[in-house]
Amino acid sequence: MICVGDFIVIRGKDEDGATIPVTITSDTMMGSDGRTRWKKGGTPTVYSGKQFWWSKHDPEFEEVIDTSGRWDVESPLGLAR
Repeated sequence: MICVGDFIVIRGKDEDGATIPVTITSDTMMGSDGRTRWKKGGTPTVYSGKQFWWSKHDPEFEEVIDTSGRWDVESPLGLAR
C-alpha cells in the first residue's frame, strides 16, 4: 500500500516501555467519505496516533498492496495502477 501525501503519526516507546506522546497539527477538512484530510487553509487539527489523508485522497480507493488512488501523482494520467 502506498500512502503518498498522507500524514501518519507513529509513536515510539521510551527505555521504560512507556509510549512517547507525539502530536502534529495540520490544516484539515472533512472528506466526502467522513475521513479527515489535510488541506492548506483548512481548520487546524491536532492529531496523535492516527492517520489522515491528503485533500485529494480517492474516497473509493481500496487499500491493497501495490495500488494508488486515481489522483495520486504517481498514477499516470490519473489511472489507478
